[in-house]
Amino acid sequence: MPLTLMLTGPAGSGKSTAAGAWAARGTSPRALIDAVLADRRAAL
Repeated sequence: MPLTLMLTGPAGSGKSTAAGAWAARGTSPRALIDAVLADRRAAL
């Protein structure tokens, strides 16, 4: 999924929240991947 889609996803989306938080604090790409995977697991 494109990063822009993750950043601008639905307001209620865990992925957009994680990506937005990552962008705000400049976390490493690995942390972003972990956050997205955690959100995907939580959504299942």
